[in-house]
This record gives sequence, structure tokens and C-alpha cells, in this order.
Amino acid sequence: MHRQHVDFATEAGYRRHIAEGTVPCGACCDAHAVEMANWRAHRRTRTQPRLRSFADHPIQYRAAWDGDEPAEALTPDDRRRLVMDLHDLGWDDERIARHTRQTTYTTARIRGQLGLLPNPRPGQQEGVA
Repeated sequence: MHRQHVDFATEAGYRRHIAEGTVPCGACCDAHAVEMANWRAHRRTRTQPRLRSFADHPIQYRAAWDGDEPAEALTPDDRRRLVMDLHDLGWDDERIARHTRQTTYTTARIRGQLGLLPNPRPGQQEGVA
């Protein structure tokens, strides 16, 4: 049986595991999952995300942000930033794909790589009736 440590079942405990190079216990992993979910929920509540000033190519990024250039014209890092920014606005994959002129498959793949859950489509109800 795993011995309980000082920071058992907390984000600090999870970080201690990582810093020590040990495999996090289940309770600390659960606490980290809750922390990350809260962090993502907080990111979604922003009404207008700031434009990423650290884009590789700010001029092309701005053009893609405005919908004037396809995301294909961006570097892979800027493309990920763009999908993240539009996702933070609450846009669903289909709307992001239309705006960036890429397929919904590509949009969903990038979103998945970023660890973001899909936003519901407008008018779509969550759950099963």
C-alpha cells in the first residue's frame, strides 16, 4: 500500500512527485486533474483573449486571426496558438475550421494536441435527453 505523504491529494503533492522524479499517486493525479479543469474553465471565461505578442510571425498571425489569411500560411506553433485563441472565445471546431480555412479534422487534431475539450456547437444541448 502506498504511504501517504505530506501533500497527499493536492496539486502541491503532484508537483512534488514530478520534482522528485517519482510516479504521482492516484490521489495527487486526481487533484492535478481538478486543478487543470479549473484552469481551463478560467481560461474560457475571458471575453476577449489578448492577441499573442509572442507569435513567430505577428503580421501573418494577425491576418489569420482576422480571417484574411488561411492558417496554412502560419508556422505550426502559430497555428496552434490561433486554434487555442479561437477555442478560448468559445468557438466550436466547425467555426474555427471555416475561419482558418482548414478541415474540421485538422482543427480537432490540433485542439486535441493542446489538451482542450471541444466546445459545444451553438444550440447543441449537452447530455442525452
